[in-house]
Amino acid sequence: MKRKQLGYVTASPLIVGAVAGGFLAEYRWATSETKQAAQQVDVLALNQDQTAGQAASQPAEVPMVTELRETSIPAHADLPGIVLLDQTTHGNGQGSFSVPFKAPNDGSKERVRFYIQNVGEKKLYVRLKSPKGNDWIKTSVEPNQVFAGEMQWGAAQDGLWGANFSDDDGSVISSRVVFSAISSS
Repeated sequence: MKRKQLGYVTASPLIVGAVAGGFLAEYRWATSETKQAAQQVDVLALNQDQTAGQAASQPAEVPMVTELRETSIPAHADLPGIVLLDQTTHGNGQGSFSVPFKAPNDGSKERVRFYIQNVGEKKLYVRLKSPKGNDWIKTSVEPNQVFAGEMQWGAAQDGLWGANFSDDDGSVISSRVVFSAISSS
């Protein structure tokens, strides 16, 4: 009987050691994964901090367009401010234009009024992108209709703006675009 107890007593430390060894190996593996995950999070946080630092050095850009209820484009003499662009475009299924904008030196913003007239026979899809690549306008204009609006542009919007036109089927499109800058006080 002592022999059985001795065997039981001898086997117990071996079992406990094997179980403890398993837990220790599991702990080391989990700790290693946790360290790797923490390192990945640190790299991600560093990248986000660098991106945030770069973004903080540039003026913020928040696309904001106020739609105006206009049914036609006013004559040049009736347009407010300085005309930045007055262009008629024609194309097979697509077209584009660009508008240069130089922000005021005093840090103020200017109101920019725009008119986009679809003088074609098909629905016209319009997208206006800022110099930073953000969509400010993404809309459609029905045939013989005008889409008009007003935006506030400042230092964050300085540069060359681009717009693209397209239709559903690649047929001929025709549009007139007018942009004017109105000094804000």
